[in-house]
Amino acid sequence: MKVLHITESLGAGVGHYVLLAARGQVAAGHMVVLAHSIRHDTPNDLDERFTFIAKRVVVPMVTEVSVFKDAVSVWRLAALLRQEQPDVVHLHSSKAGVLGRVAVLLAGGRLRRHTRLFYSPHGFAFLRQDVSAAKQKLFLGFEWLAAKLGGTLVACSATEAKLASSQLVHERVRLIENATDLGEVQRSIGSADGHLNVLNAGRTCYQKAPWRFKAVAQQCSDLPARFVWLGDGDLAHEISGKNLQLTGWLSRAQVARQLAKADIFLMPSLWEGMPLALIEAQAAGVPAVVSNVVGCRDVVQNGVTGFVCATDEELCARTRELIQDASLRKRMGDNAAHMARTRFAVERMNEELLQLYAEG
Repeated sequence: MKVLHITESLGAGVGHYVLLAARGQVAAGHMVVLAHSIRHDTPNDLDERFTFIAKRVVVPMVTEVSVFKDAVSVWRLAALLRQEQPDVVHLHSSKAGVLGRVAVLLAGGRLRRHTRLFYSPHGFAFLRQDVSAAKQKLFLGFEWLAAKLGGTLVACSATEAKLASSQLVHERVRLIENATDLGEVQRSIGSADGHLNVLNAGRTCYQKAPWRFKAVAQQCSDLPARFVWLGDGDLAHEISGKNLQLTGWLSRAQVARQLAKADIFLMPSLWEGMPLALIEAQAAGVPAVVSNVVGCRDVVQNGVTGFVCATDEELCARTRELIQDASLRKRMGDNAAHMARTRFAVERMNEELLQLYAEG
């Protein structure tokens, strides 16, 4: 098969997902073409990351709604589709999901009749809490209309699949949970200096709620623990205080080394898709304390591999409980490692994706 992946976003989790999927598809003997836009968070080493694929094409797409720019993007995507004539088109994230489905419709001919079309939201845009209620409804409307253009929605979590069926009334929804390369994840041995390492990883942005991470750290300042955020971003100033550290952006190898010294993973996000950082922390045997949002509650088994918390007070209370109870950390960490290494292996994800592509 010739597989064309299209994404507006190629940073963070979406980029890693596309990389893992493309690598598995090429290894299985298929041809892969990647089309993407350039954003501020687009990695600058894409030639090195995707050296194994047949072609990489830059197609300008903008995150926000722009009638003119979106129309130009659709026209360019339709031209690319006619040129490449792929057997499979896999769209990633909300913007490419809408533009790509319109482009397939406009490309017409053989593409419309025979190309197998798939869309992975990686977290619905209408769940965003950094936009107005009117924009949330607009994003929901776009998703609902695009769902009528056909294709199969590939949900990365059970909650995302339920939203696709209930709110979008999408006719074809398949659940293929996110995964990661577990060979890159080391089992955590915890802190070695008597002060526990409470970690989070990712962008310090509104979605990830770094101020909630800081609030928990401040309320745990009487305990032997340091709170470390692996990453950087617009709200980096929130990660400041006597028991708070911000590392800046790290390589995947550096993140793996930090996780190997982690005792607790604290993710107080306001919304998610199905965060790879959380999956990797669980695979490393690190118990997690997370907010009760889409994605986080799909990964963490409450009371078994960590805690799913409904309030800021509960986030703090559960983090304190884990800091103070070594046997609980050990039990939940062991459960997390066992669960993640059987559930989130990249081989499982790629096998399910290729089977879905073959089925159409």
